[in-house]
Amino acid sequence: IRQGFEAHRRNRPYCMGTLYWQLKDNWPVVSWSGRDYYGNWKALHYQAQRAFAPLLVDVYQDKDHLQIWLISDELQDRKGLTMEMKLTDFYGKVIKSASYPVEALANSSSKVFDQKVTEWVTPELQRKCYLLVTLKDKNNKQLSEEPYFFNVPKELDLPKASVVSKVKVKDGVTYDAFDDPELRYRRRYVDLVVNDGVKDIFIK
Repeated sequence: IRQGFEAHRRNRPYCMGTLYWQLKDNWPVVSWSGRDYYGNWKALHYQAQRAFAPLLVDVYQDKDHLQIWLISDELQDRKGLTMEMKLTDFYGKVIKSASYPVEALANSSSKVFDQKVTEWVTPELQRKCYLLVTLKDKNNKQLSEEPYFFNVPKELDLPKASVVSKVKVKDGVTYDAFDDPELRYRRRYVDLVVNDGVKDIFIK
């Protein structure tokens, strides 16, 4: 569904919005809704929030071409931006990287990168790596980030993962993410990028 949202946003002005089914449930049930009966966010709602970000970097493969789009719903132009591209294998080794100066025009969808996939990664390596695209402003602040995989998960040569977590108690209290109503609006559905840290998501 997130891919559909992003496709609609890329295709502006031919498509200027999306309504999707369904937002929430009327009773406790297992369903495809974005929020459950109690108002808790489910995976769909987190991905909808991500896809509808006011400023979005979107990676799209059109046949044998790799494209990157900047999509903005903001009312002012964003200039002096940098788009960083990093090709990394599943063990954290950077295979290739590049950066480009870009602009995000107000209320626009702009293709800022278009190359053949094989110019960036060989067919063999496509099973063993991923592309991370990051958009930053002139102060090096991250504005948007998108990991892109060249194959569906079952066709990736994924190693056995090791996730290390630590729990910190703040003010003498530890909250469960499902019990604390404030945390339901935090970023919880995330991509665990190799060797990167996901901090302060479940505990406040």
